This record gives sequence, C-alpha cells and structure tokens, in this order.
Amino acid sequence: MTGQGEGRVNSRKAAVIGCGFVGSASAFALMQSGLVSELVLLDARREKAEGEALALRDSAAKLELVRDRVLGKG
Repeated sequence: MTGQGEGRVNSRKAAVIGCGFVGSASAFALMQSGLVSELVLLDARREKAEGEALALRDSAAKLELVRDRVLGKG
C-alpha cells in the first residue's frame, strides 16, 4: 500500500483559447514563467494554433519548460 501522495505526477496544465495577439502573448508568458508543465493551445483555425505551438516549441527547446499540444476545429 502506498502512502498519501505517492505515485502522483505533479502536473500543472493550462489552456489558452484563441491564438491571436493576446492569446499568443499569454501562452508565451505562461511558458516562460515555468508555472505550467503542460500548455494546450486552442483556436478556431487549427493552422494558427499549430503555428503558435511550433514557435513555442522552439522557445521551449531552449528554455526546457513545457510540452505543448495543438487542438483546433476539424
């Protein structure tokens, strides 16, 4: 039997809905702050969310802070 809290993964997730100017800046700030371990980007235009995720992934590779996922319509 395991004690309380053993075997749990400390995961802090955030989602940014909309990848326009404000959403992109918010996603970058969240990534850079280190407050989240997983960042999800949502946008009505999937290609916009994918482009932002790629830009964040490039930055994250240097900062080694978060993983990213891309979700969109379609």
